[in-house]
Parts: sequence; structure tokens; C-alpha cells
Amino acid sequence: MPTLPTFTVTQAQADRLLAAYGSVDNYKAWLKEQIIEYVVEVEGDVTFAQARDTVNANDASLRADLANAT
Repeated sequence: MPTLPTFTVTQAQADRLLAAYGSVDNYKAWLKEQIIEYVVEVEGDVTFAQARDTVNANDASLRADLANAT
């Protein structure tokens, strides 16, 4: 399984981070949730954009069909 990049912190920074999250496991759970939510948001934006493009194309086609009515 691939490992994603990480960042290095000083011991003082690690102490502050762990004090905020309570434990390494809490931090990892929070980080995992943040990553999941971000990916869902980004992929959802792509899905909405594709749906919007489809709706716009369908609207344009309908307008063209109706404009040609006699």
C-alpha cells in the first residue's frame, strides 16, 4: 500500500499537536476524516459540473428543437 507524503515537526510542535488532539490515534482519525471529506467535496464538484453541462446541453437542444417548430 502506498504511503502519502507527510511533514516533519519539531518535538515542541508535536507536543502541542498531541495536546490539541489528545493522542496520535485521535490525530490520525481526524486527519483521515478531513482527507475523506475533502476528496468527497472535490469529486462531488466534478460530478455537479458534469451534470450541469449535461443539463445545459439538453436545454440547448430543446430550445433548438422548439425554435424549429412551425
